Amino acid sequence: MRKGVRIFGEFHGVSPEAFSKLEEKLDFDEVGYADNVVVIEHDGPYEAIEDIVLLVMSAMDDGFESSLDVIDHDENVLTRFVIEADGFRSKQMNIDDVVQAYPNS
Repeated sequence: MRKGVRIFGEFHGVSPEAFSKLEEKLDFDEVGYADNVVVIEHDGPYEAIEDIVLLVMSAMDDGFESSLDVIDHDENVLTRFVIEADGFRSKQMNIDDVVQAYPNS
């Protein structure tokens, strides 16, 4: 059984200028950028995840939608953030309700 926290997301509608400012604040294991899309991955807890969501909101152009998932394997919870330039919403779900179990072999 997996342990720990895994974070991943795609932030759409981020201009190169906005990315250069945002990148300074993204303290994740992996940060990539291409075609106005930021992709992040991180293994381990992250204390200020809602602060990152607010930074992404300010970096995004209007009309785009982004997502950020935080999987807490210890608590068996997935928190999904849906981010737009003018706000965000989040939902917590039991991992077993949203991810298919591996078949028994």
